[in-house]
Amino acid sequence: MPLKSRCGYDLVAVDLDGTLFDRDGHISKRNLAAVARAREAGVHVVVCTGRSLSEAAGSLDPLQIDGPVITAGGAMTVDAVSGRTMLRADMPDELVVRLTRFLCGRSDHAVLLLKDRFETGVDYLVVGDGLLDPASEWWFANMPVVVERVGEIGDDPYAGHTVRVGLVKPARAMAGVVRELGTVFGNEVFLHHFPALKGAEDGPGRLDQSVHLLEVFSPETNKWSAVAGLAGQYGIPTSRVAAIGDEHNDLAMIDGAGLGIAMGNAIESIKHAAQRVTDDNEHDGVATALERILSGEW
Repeated sequence: MPLKSRCGYDLVAVDLDGTLFDRDGHISKRNLAAVARAREAGVHVVVCTGRSLSEAAGSLDPLQIDGPVITAGGAMTVDAVSGRTMLRADMPDELVVRLTRFLCGRSDHAVLLLKDRFETGVDYLVVGDGLLDPASEWWFANMPVVVERVGEIGDDPYAGHTVRVGLVKPARAMAGVVRELGTVFGNEVFLHHFPALKGAEDGPGRLDQSVHLLEVFSPETNKWSAVAGLAGQYGIPTSRVAAIGDEHNDLAMIDGAGLGIAMGNAIESIKHAAQRVTDDNEHDGVATALERILSGEW
């Protein structure tokens, strides 16, 4: 069992985009130094991101992670060094088929299935003959992801390895799809949608409020379920877990952790759920939070 840290929390789960990353997708020197000090104090600092490992790995190099990373919004826990999948919350095939056909039938945009690359060799399976939003085209061109495309979900060669069903399209059109999806599928799914990253071909991605990313999971899958599971493996009670985030997909872990910390740039629902609010991601909010945790102020 890992040694107890010298502060009030033994594990801190940290989101990436909008949290540890600045708006250009970089980790500041102060944030890196604070993470290093927390580790030296015996705190497990665990990255918990909506990205897959392929989408996050290069940006994580400065952190020199030698253990687990929680990816895909809590659907996978992977070893940062080997890329091996340690835990995976697959969506039932029957649900994936129904969701994909539902979305293909109500959108002129293709459906994006996130796969387990360690097992399949593929990150995304694009389903249908619909459009790829420019935000998706930019993402696929600028991330080291392997993408395949099929015309229909029945042609999925990697059935049984889907962890997320996604869709990227203009925000105004997305709202109606989400409402109908919630009505039809109800508690069969856990879903959220938020602004997508979009950028110039040779520039960093920035949040684009006009384009939304929809993510649909099995109902029990979220960042907190993965964080709590990892804490249990370490013998850490959830009362000694802290979580830092900014967006809809961070809400479960902000609400579930012993200490929920909202970024200064977080959406209002995150700030409402959190016990503390730190600085924004352009002003080293993660470092501020870790420093206050280590000092015992928080």
